[in-house]
Amino acid sequence: MKTLKTLALATAVSAGLLGSVGAMAAVDGDLTETTSTGKFDINLNIPGKVAIWGMRDLPFTSAGATSQTINACVFSSTARAQFLLNTTNTDFQLKDNGTKGADYTVTVKESGSSISSTWGTDYLANNQASPINFNVASGTEPNNTGGVIDEVCAVGGDFQKIDVTVTLSNVVSTTGTYTDEVTLVVSAI
Repeated sequence: MKTLKTLALATAVSAGLLGSVGAMAAVDGDLTETTSTGKFDINLNIPGKVAIWGMRDLPFTSAGATSQTINACVFSSTARAQFLLNTTNTDFQLKDNGTKGADYTVTVKESGSSISSTWGTDYLANNQASPINFNVASGTEPNNTGGVIDEVCAVGGDFQKIDVTVTLSNVVSTTGTYTDEVTLVVSAI
């Protein structure tokens, strides 16, 4: 009998200590003559959602403008986002079948502020995340009818400026079409 009381006391102390730490896993009830109580937790995990749209190709000519801007719409359910940039050529150079044509940089600027991150030869590397967490539009998801974010994101400054600058001073004179593909990955923070 003494062993049974000691076991019951140890179980009660254990349950009390564990209960004070936080939520516990499911607990089954004991077999009794009157009632039995079981417990379980319900957990709902809603991950951050993020979307970017409004991207477009940027055509340059050797005699034209050296910089172009995309006003990309960015939404994050967390109100903050981080950008990571990948390029197919991996070295921020426009190429034609492997032949270098010109260097370029890509700068992402937070809408309505001077906060920015730049990728390129003397800046952040290919496949490197921005050290800055940007403020972005949040609230109702795009495509919903809540009206917080519109599809063109022209109202309220819901966009991030993506500036691409091509260094024309080092353009080769060989005729060709020099390209690179840029992938901008946005993560909810």
